[in-house]
Amino acid sequence: MTPLPKTPLAQARAALAAVEQNVKALLANLDKVADAAEAEPFEAAAMAAEASSRIGSSVADAAKRLAAIAASLVSGADIARETYVGRLRSRLAQQKLSIGGDANTLAVEGIVIVRFDRESGNVSVNDHVQADARVAAVAEAISERIAQLRKHGREPKTFGKEVLSAYRAELKVSGKPEGDQIRLDTLHMRLTLDRQSKAFSLSPSVRNFREYTREQLRADMYELLRAGGALADGKCLHVDSGAETAGALWMWVPSLGRLGYVGRVRVGAA
Repeated sequence: MTPLPKTPLAQARAALAAVEQNVKALLANLDKVADAAEAEPFEAAAMAAEASSRIGSSVADAAKRLAAIAASLVSGADIARETYVGRLRSRLAQQKLSIGGDANTLAVEGIVIVRFDRESGNVSVNDHVQADARVAAVAEAISERIAQLRKHGREPKTFGKEVLSAYRAELKVSGKPEGDQIRLDTLHMRLTLDRQSKAFSLSPSVRNFREYTREQLRADMYELLRAGGALADGKCLHVDSGAETAGALWMWVPSLGRLGYVGRVRVGAA
């Protein structure tokens, strides 16, 4: 995809960071002069006085202008905030993407969760806050995330076999009978371990570790459940969506047709 041009807002953020960095460097260097006697005291005093005067004047000027700019943007900001999710929905619909969710949280294609914080104006895509909140930029980030998750995802049939194997391995360790619930984060751990290479088994290290992220798990779980939850041996995956949030995944639950926390799973008859 063609990258969007750098906006004046992005450039303003960079300029602000540069100002902060330069002020810190100025103070650090003046401290060094005072401590290390690397200049005549009258030179250092003159420099400190000049810096105080120039920065104080610039800051006062900038503060007035910033206040005026902020005041002029307030009414437009309120309208943009109220219409943001609707505009994002329209953009995603133009891309023929399925959209579910509520006023401030969307599930796109069932696998990407988008949250809009109306108070702060922050937009997150699968828990990653976007540096550029423009609708076009966020829609592009969503499309890229969907493509990545699908590229690295498992087919439901393959993933179903992996889930059944991991579920049974956990039951064997815990001494539970088949059909009992296990926590989803425990299943996630089992699936992650099952995906490790022989190199990791021989030499467990960060370099040899194959990560299996929660967002990839959520995407794989959604696709499996959307396909009916069939595993292997005539078994089916059943999920418990409730108030329990410890170790749970916030995801689109196909059987409910809404977002919910999935904290526990079990295997039963199809």
